[in-house]
Amino acid sequence: MGKRALDIVTGLVVLVAVGISGYLLYSRFGSGASSSAAPTPPPVQQSAAGELPHLDAAQIAALLPNVEALPAALQNGATARAYTHNLDNEQHALDRAASALAERFAALRNTYEWHSASGVEFNTCAAAAGVSSVAVEVSQLPSAQLARAFIDDPSVRGYYLAQGFVPNEVKSVHGWALTAGAPQAGGCYEQEYSVQLFFDHRGLLFHLQAAADAEDPSPAREVLSALVPELVARVDALDVFAEAPPPTPTPQPVARLLTDAVTLEGLDLYLPSVRDWDLAAPYFTDREESRRFELTELVAFYRDLGITTLADAIDRAGRRYGLIGQEVRVWKPDEGCPPAPDPLRVEVDLALFERPAGAQAYMLDANVQAAWLSTGLFTEFMSEAGAVYAFGQMGHACGAVQIVQKSVPFERMLITLSLTLPASLPRADAVAQLDAMSEAAVVGLYTERLR
Repeated sequence: MGKRALDIVTGLVVLVAVGISGYLLYSRFGSGASSSAAPTPPPVQQSAAGELPHLDAAQIAALLPNVEALPAALQNGATARAYTHNLDNEQHALDRAASALAERFAALRNTYEWHSASGVEFNTCAAAAGVSSVAVEVSQLPSAQLARAFIDDPSVRGYYLAQGFVPNEVKSVHGWALTAGAPQAGGCYEQEYSVQLFFDHRGLLFHLQAAADAEDPSPAREVLSALVPELVARVDALDVFAEAPPPTPTPQPVARLLTDAVTLEGLDLYLPSVRDWDLAAPYFTDREESRRFELTELVAFYRDLGITTLADAIDRAGRRYGLIGQEVRVWKPDEGCPPAPDPLRVEVDLALFERPAGAQAYMLDANVQAAWLSTGLFTEFMSEAGAVYAFGQMGHACGAVQIVQKSVPFERMLITLSLTLPASLPRADAVAQLDAMSEAAVVGLYTERLR
């Protein structure tokens, strides 16, 4: 077998986030080596009643609780005020104050398309039960996966931690709670603690707040915990669970993005260089495996290989989340089999989306991950700290190897770094090397190529 043929059989083009494992999958599906069908993808975990279609303002407002939903001790004399929370106003206030939080808040809103919420506030001071006020806000994010990603994103909690809140564990739902690190002057009690709780359910983001007498903030935590099952029940009672196309996003004013002017045609300008990494062996750019794909070209690529399950998953997710295309760059060592821990192959895939929320949602799409698992190339996906890792193993001309891959969103971009390393290298060491190289790529993008 010639060198180029061997490269095609053993080459690893392994972008999971958007889907370019073409050369390896060609060896499995396109070479005629096996006529067996691809395994059935594992079942994708979804909510029992399905994901909510787009809700109008009246439907969202109907999810808000009334006074009777409060614990009995707080109902006496309680009053309610419905309101709409426009996050643009909050953004403008932070911008005018030149607050250090303004940029963080803008990044959260842009990433998750979090623009407004419907809310209700209860004044419970008259009950003299230790809680002066309770508020509930609900927003619908573009997808259930994006709402879940909001809860899992450390940068979201970091935004509130920067304001002095202390995190608390929540076990009953997928969420987290925060308690102010210090009391503030209150309108009902001389000093009051603020307590907040975030959780998601079927694409809805709930934000609960309560203020309690600083003598004992526990009643505030208890009232928020008591409201959670009521809110979940209201959502589950909606008669709107059905397969529905994703809603057409309503244009919203957002802060300027560093990636606003990036186009698919110029995407290669934002790729890292092999010089960004501290690699001992010299590497060259493989021009035959490095290329650009539009979404339609990517889907056609897999259809031509007969991998229709993967092609269909990429097509659906790409159109849903606004995938424009991607640039692929592959590096290989000058010598065929460099000593560990130098990679046997390095690939960076830079995907461009219409909106930041699309990059985040695509990265977490369970159907795309399931389709990749069905190919046998990868055996595991893992979400952690705002990134998605993928792991796999296979044979190689240099011996058994492992594939380690990390996808990280950056505004409208999704940056995926894939390394082919000797299988003998411990996974912890492989992941540490992957993390260091991925961080260098992201830092270079932010500090140099987008400036």
